[in-house]
Amino acid sequence: MNEIPNREIYEFQSNIKKPENKENTLDSSLRKVFLRGNPFLYNKKHVDMKVDSVDDYYVEYRGMEKTFGEVVHSFDYSNFRKKRFVKKTLKKWKKDYITERNRVVEENLGAVELLGEIKFLRFRNWIKICLILILFSVLFISVLSTGRYIELDRSEFIYDLSLIITNGFERFPILKSINNVSIYLLLITIIYSYLYSTISNDFKKMYNLSKSILKKAYEHVTKDYKRKYKKVRKYYLNKIKENRVVFPGYDINLVGEGKENLEVYEEVSKATVEKARTFKNTKLIYIITKYILVILSMISSLLVIIYIIYETIKNLLF
Repeated sequence: MNEIPNREIYEFQSNIKKPENKENTLDSSLRKVFLRGNPFLYNKKHVDMKVDSVDDYYVEYRGMEKTFGEVVHSFDYSNFRKKRFVKKTLKKWKKDYITERNRVVEENLGAVELLGEIKFLRFRNWIKICLILILFSVLFISVLSTGRYIELDRSEFIYDLSLIITNGFERFPILKSINNVSIYLLLITIIYSYLYSTISNDFKKMYNLSKSILKKAYEHVTKDYKRKYKKVRKYYLNKIKENRVVFPGYDINLVGEGKENLEVYEEVSKATVEKARTFKNTKLIYIITKYILVILSMISSLLVIIYIIYETIKNLLF
């Protein structure tokens, strides 16, 4: 039984009329525009167009628009021309892919880099130390005002100081209230200072983590693309070298963007920018709250401390 030559099989299959699909007819123009793109940028998760292989993509060849498959499976071109076509087309796709990759990387990494210019919240350590020392001072005054400390320490100075504080609070009851309020204000301010620093540090960590993720993603995307590019190139050149005309097109799922893709840049930068926007919008509130707490706590506590110092000097030295 004589076998039908490969060319006759190919031409026979190509001439079979397939039933027309109205949806395909309507979408054919859009599909053609889409298939003029780059197979290495294909992402099946975000594209409605169904593409089977690299063969489906349109290219310019000898002044005519043909699909990649029409050229590599043609009986009318020599293997030399086909190899030259494959190398030239893949080189063009490579150039286009690298251009698009660099654009996405530069835009999104640049957006994240700009966030580094946002001034972080800072609660200086010397202010924290001052607040802690003042807190201990007003707590000490509060304890002495009760007279309980005298039972533990019977020194003359402590005894006299306790009497000065007690008499002062009796003479000016509001002073005792201010002293009690200052204790709560100082505690709230000290706790807030650590919360204030934590918010800023979390933003800095998020910013640095985003930059790190984007840089690693770039390395993975680049490595993944090089691997795919080499496989596609090798596949078609080997088939042509074997003098094959009828062979399956290279599966688009093995070429297009997979787990490692350029969308990670847009997703990470978008999330980072949104957090930065929230941080920037609430930053003023944190700063205003900081100054209000620091000023109120210091004024109230220093008012009591200065009064006690004045009374101590007046009673013990004069």
